Amino acid sequence: MSDARADELGLLTSFISTLDLRQVPSEVRERARLTVLDILGVTIAGSKERSTELIHDQLASIGGREEASVIGRGMLPAMHATLVNASAAHAVELAEGASRAAVHAGNASILAALAVCERDDLSGADLLRATIAGYEVSIRVGWALNSRRGADTWGDQAEALKRGWWTPSMLGGFGAAAAVSSARRLDDGQLRHALGIAASSAPAATNALVREGPMAKPLSMGVAAAGGVLAADLAARGFTGLRDVVGGWFPPLNPEAVPERLSDGLGDRWEIMDTLFKPFACMGPIFAALEATLGIVAARPLAPDEIRDVLVEGYQRTLDYADPAPTSPEGARTSLPYCVAAAVVLRDRHAFLGEAFEEERLADQRIRRLMPRIRTALEPEFDRLYPFHAAKARVTITTASGERLVREVDRDALPFYHRPTYTDIADKFRVVATPSLGPDRVARLIAMADELEKLPRARQLAALLRR
Repeated sequence: MSDARADELGLLTSFISTLDLRQVPSEVRERARLTVLDILGVTIAGSKERSTELIHDQLASIGGREEASVIGRGMLPAMHATLVNASAAHAVELAEGASRAAVHAGNASILAALAVCERDDLSGADLLRATIAGYEVSIRVGWALNSRRGADTWGDQAEALKRGWWTPSMLGGFGAAAAVSSARRLDDGQLRHALGIAASSAPAATNALVREGPMAKPLSMGVAAAGGVLAADLAARGFTGLRDVVGGWFPPLNPEAVPERLSDGLGDRWEIMDTLFKPFACMGPIFAALEATLGIVAARPLAPDEIRDVLVEGYQRTLDYADPAPTSPEGARTSLPYCVAAAVVLRDRHAFLGEAFEEERLADQRIRRLMPRIRTALEPEFDRLYPFHAAKARVTITTASGERLVREVDRDALPFYHRPTYTDIADKFRVVATPSLGPDRVARLIAMADELEKLPRARQLAALLRR
C-alpha cells in the first residue's frame, strides 16, 4: 500500500479516535439525535418480522449473559442483541441511507453502539458520539469503495454495488466497529485494527439477496453489525487485523475505488448530515414512483378494475426493481409493480410503513390482478439527472375509458427525504412504535432521544425498548 493511501485511512482513524462531542456542531448533534430516534423506530417495526423472531429464538437458545436489550423482547449478550436488532432494522427497508456510499449506516452503527453502551453502562453522550463516528466511517468507506476515478465527486455511482456486491451489509461492520470503538474510547491504533478485523470478517453478501428477498438479507446486516462489536472488543484486547484495508480489501470489490474520499472534508463536512430518510418501507429508487401514484389516487380514487394500464417512467436504478411477482414481504419491498399496485388499492401513505408488506396483503387479489398491467420505461432525461440533480419518476395511469392521469415527482425536492424535522421523525416513530410500546412509552422515548446528550446512562433508553 502506498504512503498516500495509508495516510487517507490514518487521517480518518485519527479523526475518529479523538472525536470530542463538544467540538461537533450543534446541527450535527441534532441530526444524530433525530437519526437515533429514527433507527429505533425502524428496529421496532422490524422486530415483528418472522425473520427477526427466528434469529432471536436461535440465539436465545444458546443463552449467555444478559448484557443488552433485544428491542421488543428481553436481553442477550451484547453481540447477540446487536445481531438480532440490526437484522430487524434491515428487514423492513425503512432505515435511512447514504446513496453515494450505498450503505445504511444506522442499522449497524447505532444498534451496535446501543448494545455496548448498555453493556458497559455508558452515557447518552457516549452513544451520540459513537453514532456520529459510525456514520463518518461507514459512509466514507462506502463512498470511497463505490466511487470511480474520473467520475463526479458526488452522487450515486455505486460501483461495487453494480459489480454485484450488497454493500449495505458488507460495509455494516465498519460502521459498527467504529461506533463501538468510539463509545469505548479506543485509541487510533486499536481503531485501525478494529476496522481491519471488520473487513476480514465482512459477510460476502451479493445483490442476489435483493433479487430473491430471502430472510438471509436482513441476517447479513445482523452478522456484519455483530462482527463490528466483536472487532472492536477484540481490538481492545490487542487482537490485530488487516492493516492494508485499502490496498488489500478494496481492489477485488472495485479496482477503481477512490481512497482519497476516506478523508475528504474531515471535520468540515459531516456525513450524517447527508442521508436519505425513508417514509416508506421499500427501496429508495421506488419512492418517486410511489409518491406520484399516491398523488394521483389521492386526487382521483380508482378501483383496480377501472385501470387499463400504468406506465412508470424513471431512471435506471428505479427500473432495476421491476420484479413483477414477489412472493415474500422482503421481495415486495423491492418490487416497483407491487408497490405501485398497492398504492392504488390502499391509498394510504402510512400503510407503506408496514401494513402494505404483511403476508396477507401480498395475497390481496386486487393488487395481484393490477400488477401485470404496470409497465416500466427508461426516461433518458431522468437517467441523465440522476443522481446528481434529481431522482424523478413519471406515472401515467390510463383508465378503461381512455382518460390519462399523469404525475411527475422529484423525490429529492421533497423536504422529508433529506431535511426532516424532529417532528417529522417523531411522527414516523409514533406510527411504527405505538402499536408495540403504547403511547406513554413512545412519548418518553421521543423526549429521551431529544435530550440524549444529557442522559447519564444509555441503559435508561434501552430499558424502554424491551418487552
